[in-house]
Amino acid sequence: MTSQLLEGLYWIGLAGAVISVIVYFVQIAMRPQWVRLVSGAGLFFTAVGLAQASLSLRALGPGSSQAVGAAIGVAALIAAVYFQSVAALRGRRDRAGSPAQTA
Repeated sequence: MTSQLLEGLYWIGLAGAVISVIVYFVQIAMRPQWVRLVSGAGLFFTAVGLAQASLSLRALGPGSSQAVGAAIGVAALIAAVYFQSVAALRGRRDRAGSPAQTA
């Protein structure tokens, strides 16, 4: 793997981790119900894993035989953070189709 690709994944991974932690706290502020706290915890812990995987990717370097696997892991965690963030911030609708009210 090229060092530029690994460096790019490193920075994108760290940025994704920071953004997902921010999204986690934003969704708590928007809808602080207990269920949202528990389901949003997956986003928080994915952010922690993404940050660690990005740091590990940089430590491996482009010459490592494990760099490709680490890069795939970071890319997968970036995708997970994206989808979890979208799910955490989307508005829920009740069965009639109107936006659900938060209590």
